[in-house]
Amino acid sequence: MKNDHHVHNKKDSCCGGNSDEVIINKISSTSFVTGSNKTIFKVLNMDCPDEIKAINDALRVDGILSVKANLMASTVEITHTKLVNEEFLIKRINSTMVKVVENNTNITNPNKVRILKVVVSGFALIIGILFEHYIQNANTAHSMYAISILVGGTLIFPKAYSALKHFSLDMNILMTFAVIGAVIIKQYSEGATVVFLFALSELLESLSVQRARNAIQELFKLTPATTFLINGTSLIEVAVEEVKIHQVIRVKAGESIPLDGKVAFGSSNVNQATLTGESVPVFKSNGDDVFAGTINQDGTLDIIVSRLSTDTKLSHIIKLVAESQTQRAPAQQFVDQFAKIYTPVIFISAILAYIIPVFFFGGDSYEWFY
Repeated sequence: MKNDHHVHNKKDSCCGGNSDEVIINKISSTSFVTGSNKTIFKVLNMDCPDEIKAINDALRVDGILSVKANLMASTVEITHTKLVNEEFLIKRINSTMVKVVENNTNITNPNKVRILKVVVSGFALIIGILFEHYIQNANTAHSMYAISILVGGTLIFPKAYSALKHFSLDMNILMTFAVIGAVIIKQYSEGATVVFLFALSELLESLSVQRARNAIQELFKLTPATTFLINGTSLIEVAVEEVKIHQVIRVKAGESIPLDGKVAFGSSNVNQATLTGESVPVFKSNGDDVFAGTINQDGTLDIIVSRLSTDTKLSHIIKLVAESQTQRAPAQQFVDQFAKIYTPVIFISAILAYIIPVFFFGGDSYEWFY
């Protein structure tokens, strides 16, 4: 794999989840399936189930054993045989209009370009309606509708093309054909309206996902990056990830507790609202449990570490929130299976609704196409 994609490559004899998968671009490790690898990619622009479906369709090839796309973590976990190289996986993922990115790429900010395109599409649609119905200038109205379709369509048409390449019939294809049909019968305002409303709905869904991702990132900020390790009579500032179980750390008043553990010395009130929702701080003294992400309010606490940074209650909460998006309810699974049949049936029915009346019963071509 090229260096510009490579972040970390780790071989192991077992298959285990990695608690850092939210921020790591790629991790390769030996899977529980003999002779296979597990690779995790961080991707950009994976903001809705449509992208997840497209990725799954693109990776439905020989040599790929399983695919797990995590919407909240913006990661794609692939279990594959050793014959499948990572360059091939990146090419397949990127073909779905998402992009494999480095681990330090910011994916929590809204896509300003997408917002701008939706705004321009909506503005052009409104101007077109005004010119068509109030100013009575059809040429200008049609020009505005064309701008609305073309600008908003850049968020839809490439995805439709990608879906067609992977022989998948999705909403983007349906919207694209609806717009093409509207243009053919010169219903430009309807075509522009379809494009704008669908692009707007996609934008709102994307922003809601990004908001959830921001919330997860805020959870990460609850714990400090470093802590003070007690080494004999001295204090050494070390990275939280370097602290081992049974080592003793010191947390001063006003600081966030970085790791789960038990109080070895000292007493203080600890604000645990971030984990438990308790509005009143809890008094902690020798032998009491304390948890990462809570705030030491009053005194100094020496804490015997009981869990590593990747195994704290807070890290488990973050992981569960991120993984919850990959767990689908039975109703959702049914809808997905139903859609595989329903969508092509309705698509074909719509075509037949034109062909049968026009070619067999002499129906009006324009009316039935509409």
